[in-house]
Amino acid sequence: MPDEGLAATYQATVPVDHSQFAVFDYLGDAVLTDLRPAQSEWLVAAGYGGAVFHAWDKALEASVTLELWRSEPPADMPTEAEAQAPDQRFFSPSGTVTICAVIASASDRNAELLGPGHYVLRARRTRTRDITEDGDELRGEDWLLQVWPDRSDA
Repeated sequence: MPDEGLAATYQATVPVDHSQFAVFDYLGDAVLTDLRPAQSEWLVAAGYGGAVFHAWDKALEASVTLELWRSEPPADMPTEAEAQAPDQRFFSPSGTVTICAVIASASDRNAELLGPGHYVLRARRTRTRDITEDGDELRGEDWLLQVWPDRSDA
């Protein structure tokens, strides 16, 4: 059926700043700072414009794979997760989100969605890895994000 399956895959490795990175619609009228976690222990805060992700305190970078699906993907994601958030919902006013640091970065990458609208996000931190920089022991994190149109009100 042409309305099902994986539509696109985007990858980016972005700096983690203040233990955060984002997938956000900067082309629309949304404001990143409006996305606030509902609790002190959080992994993802999503809403109007996209989502912000919480990394470990010593994380230096996040290697992010964003899979865009035409419909809900299989529930069993292919990789084991160190951490997984419940499915989240967000709205993209322009239909384009950026995998990005919470401040501008040369490694930010745009991802074209299936148009403006409501989406569901499934997020997993799949792995952490050690990075040594200037004698400091830091971490890199690998994330798998799956996004598909939200048809719950259809």
